[in-house]
Amino acid sequence: MKTAQAPGVESLEDDMMIHESGNADASLTVPVAAGQLKLGAHIIMNGDKPCKIIERKDSKTGKHGHLKCRFTAIDIFTGDKLQDLHQSTHNASCPVVVRTEYDVMGVDDDDYMTLMDDAYERRFDLKLPTFPEGTGAELRTAIEQAAADDKTVRVAVTAAMGRELVTSFKTIVQ
Repeated sequence: MKTAQAPGVESLEDDMMIHESGNADASLTVPVAAGQLKLGAHIIMNGDKPCKIIERKDSKTGKHGHLKCRFTAIDIFTGDKLQDLHQSTHNASCPVVVRTEYDVMGVDDDDYMTLMDDAYERRFDLKLPTFPEGTGAELRTAIEQAAADDKTVRVAVTAAMGRELVTSFKTIVQ
């Protein structure tokens, strides 16, 4: 049985397309109709800033019949307040936000933490948080106090758009 080939193609190998993976950030966001976004949802503002929606105002339908949604949101990594306008029927980019918890094993002089997840995998690449102001110092104090009291500090790490940040922590009894 002979397979059909495109005109001018000598062999099946010449006809095959080679697909290389690129970094289009496609897996980092998902499209959602702007009219479906509610308070507390995440949205991309200014092209690459993952934000949490804190306010939504809808305008009346205009001459062309589209409802417009004005979103006010807070950047989840910097705390900056941003605004953006979307037509309710058009898609807005929403970041895929993942929250993971780790036990803190220690922190070095350069503010890098040694973290361990529930599968006993360790990581050493995350620094103490710089936002909000003073959180890093509070976390360092909690880690030192927990070590002295035979307790553990558990941090929540929020990841989105290729960035990560410690967003909360708590001390737990072992």
